[in-house]
Amino acid sequence: MATAAPQWAALFPQFDTVFGYSDLGHIFVVNQATGEHGLLYPYDNGGKNYGYFASTTEFVDTIIRDDYVTRVIFLSHHVAEIRQLLGPLGPDEVYIPVPYPFLGGTGEPGTYEIGNYWVFLDVLAGMMFGG
Repeated sequence: MATAAPQWAALFPQFDTVFGYSDLGHIFVVNQATGEHGLLYPYDNGGKNYGYFASTTEFVDTIIRDDYVTRVIFLSHHVAEIRQLLGPLGPDEVYIPVPYPFLGGTGEPGTYEIGNYWVFLDVLAGMMFGG
């Protein structure tokens, strides 16, 4: 994972640790002191605090692996199409639409490329959030 705090981190100060991410770049975060867990949406400059969970495993099992979250938020069918075109992701990689949807991209499976997750987050922070 990243060795320095990425630019976007200051936008969500209630969380202090990134513990994972989806294939499309959703950010899984936790506040180590409070046990609050959240899911950040990099293209929407937003996120959701799901509140306290006794462990990150409980959060993953309850929220991240939830059928609705998998289908509707993480777009599992869409990701399957992209994976079929580009192949599997390696460590620290995500599927990135080119151009980004907020720059006029369609987000269709054929428009994605594989890129480094941490670079992706910093680019988004700079372009969308003024980071």
